Amino acid sequence: MRSSLLGGVLVLLGNSAVAQTPAEVVAAFHHAVASSDTVQALAYLHPDVVVFESGGAEMSRDEFASGHLGADMAFMAAVTREVTDSRTTIDVDVAVVMNRASMSGKMGDRDINTVLVETVVLRRVAGEWKIVHIHWSTRRQR
Repeated sequence: MRSSLLGGVLVLLGNSAVAQTPAEVVAAFHHAVASSDTVQALAYLHPDVVVFESGGAEMSRDEFASGHLGADMAFMAAVTREVTDSRTTIDVDVAVVMNRASMSGKMGDRDINTVLVETVVLRRVAGEWKIVHIHWSTRRQR
């Protein structure tokens, strides 16, 4: 499954896409980040989202937007991301999506060849899945 492969899993409403399942929300979030669509990317996040990345923590959507989001968008625009394993658990109004992905590309003069593992926790709020926690970790591809 490739992150760019969203056809058939999204219901299009005007200019925005509304994902129906937790896995679709995560895929759509990644697509928005890779497309540098700040408004759409932030729409998938709960205001109180907590993002753990590279040993750091951003404790709200606003903090993430003013902090690491720009760097994440530049990085995701420079790499190809291919999900190699995905697992989703749903328990009423809480879901966990766990992905492993291979990422490769070039950022400036740096070759990127990494494995990403991510855990994304979502909560159903007013009938929509919102991301409330993201934990990203990467390592060099062997």
